[in-house]
Amino acid sequence: MRKETIILILIIIIGCGFFVYVYFSRDSGLDTCKEIPDSTDKDWCYFNYASIRGEVSICDNVQEADTRGRCLGNIANKSNNSSICDIIVDPLVKNACVDVYVNGGYR
Repeated sequence: MRKETIILILIIIIGCGFFVYVYFSRDSGLDTCKEIPDSTDKDWCYFNYASIRGEVSICDNVQEADTRGRCLGNIANKSNNSSICDIIVDPLVKNACVDVYVNGGYR
């Protein structure tokens, strides 16, 4: 996957987080996500809830590895904590986490 594509996907994902903020502000996010039957939709629900709450542990509920890595990368960005990138399994997503989220762009 090209670097530009990854950056575009990350921008779209972060932008979508704002729209679910109001929904999850009721603090029913985990229960809401558990109720979703489609695994992809469920993963994105956990992604957005983790983003809003800033909790790495919520990303553990994401089943798809790439989405889980992006979830962790998003929290690394918000907290400016590069050590979160170290727990990402996928090497491409891990490098993107460090380069895009922590260092502010590709070198």
